[in-house]
Amino acid sequence: MISILDLITIIGFTWGVFSVGFSLGRAFEKIRHKESRHRPR
Repeated sequence: MISILDLITIIGFTWGVFSVGFSLGRAFEKIRHKESRHRPR
């Protein structure tokens, strides 16, 4: 039986991982756009 505290911990952990991954992905896209702008092919 899962307690409410375990449920809150699991939800908080997954939400933190998703938010960190999302912000990292956006930052990575920004950096890639900057690099492609600096070096035109």
